[in-house]
Amino acid sequence: MKFDASSLRIITTGEEASRPVFEYVDGRRTDVIKKDDAGHEMHRIMNLPAVWNGESVEVSLVLPREFTVPAYSILVAKNGTVEIGARADGNFAQLRYSVNAATVEAIGSYADMLRLK
Repeated sequence: MKFDASSLRIITTGEEASRPVFEYVDGRRTDVIKKDDAGHEMHRIMNLPAVWNGESVEVSLVLPREFTVPAYSILVAKNGTVEIGARADGNFAQLRYSVNAATVEAIGSYADMLRLK
């Protein structure tokens, strides 16, 4: 299921750089970087805290190029979607949230609140 990502807010705790998403063949990773539907390479940062529709979630952020997220920022995805998937975990299913966007924009920072006075 895919939803508009404009209401999702990603909260960064430290500066972090993306890594390429590699293709898998027969369960084994290849050296080929996966491409999106438009033919752009996919780069990702996993396990980012976010707030979506009032709920705290953990997301993977995927952009069509290498990128770095700034520390202590609140980010919003531009022209993006949130895709919800599930992964079996024993007798339970674990929800996974993936944000695919053209770009992200910092709309705020909470660094000042963290500075010691």
